[in-house]
Parts: sequence; structure tokens; C-alpha cells
Amino acid sequence: MISYFYQEELLSSQEMIRKGESESREFKTSINREVRTPIVRTLCGFMNLHGGTVFVGVTDGGQVAGVDATTKDLDKFERDIRSLIRLRLGTFFNNLVHFELEGIYGKTIVRIDCDAARSPVFFRTYNQQEEQEEFIVRTGNANTHIKKGSEIIKYYQRRYK
Repeated sequence: MISYFYQEELLSSQEMIRKGESESREFKTSINREVRTPIVRTLCGFMNLHGGTVFVGVTDGGQVAGVDATTKDLDKFERDIRSLIRLRLGTFFNNLVHFELEGIYGKTIVRIDCDAARSPVFFRTYNQQEEQEEFIVRTGNANTHIKKGSEIIKYYQRRYK
């Protein structure tokens, strides 16, 4: 069971979508390339908090639009997300992420659940061949980048005790 459910009852996808975006829920409208890195950033933020769920095929306003894609497209989408997780977060963190296709209102959505990590997760970026790391946490319905080392230490001491 995904650990963030300790805060709320086990809800169906429909009920979770109806409740809107939050510190444990994010909506993306499509499986296009442009959303793949932002999805992995959000998963990083969820892992550093209590876990969470990304619903793909849902608008920011909570409307179920569905994804217009073939099975082949959806398989490639999952492979691409897992590849980005390996590249940006680390191979181990793929074990915390689970994909599921669901039908809601006759439309197909992708549900991506992720569990909380037991240690801090950093998002790697590459700038002119130099690797840098960002620490991302979920705050409300947005991702927050913590840049100061002292703030990361305080968060770590509070979250990972």
C-alpha cells in the first residue's frame, strides 16, 4: 500500500480526482514529451514527502480528458518515465513507482503511484556537462525546490528521523 494513504482513507481514483490537486495528487493532461520531466520532478517531490499519485489524462481543473494513445504509446510513455527516473533520480527509485491504466467515464487515464522514499531523493540536472542536484519537496499542490544546504539539513532531520 502506498504510504501517503495513512493520512486519508483509501479512495478510488474518481474520488481522488474529485478532491483536486494536493500535496499527494498531481494532474497532467497528456503523455506528450513535454510533461515527462515535470512528472519525474513531481514524483521526486512526492518521494521526499509522503508519496503520491500523478493522474495523466486529467486537466488541472479535475476534468477527466483521457489519453488518446495506443497501447504501444502507453508502453513507451512508461519506459520513458522509468528511464528518466534512472537518469534523474537513480535506478533504485523505480521500485517506488507503479503504473496502472484505468477507465473513468469511458476514458483511459494513467495512474502513477509512488511511495515515500526512506532517504532523501535528489533530482539531477545537467548543465554544460556538469551534474547538479536539486532537492524537491511537495508543498500544497506544487513542487518546492529547496536550495539552501541548511534548509535541506533541517528538512532531512525532521522528515527522515
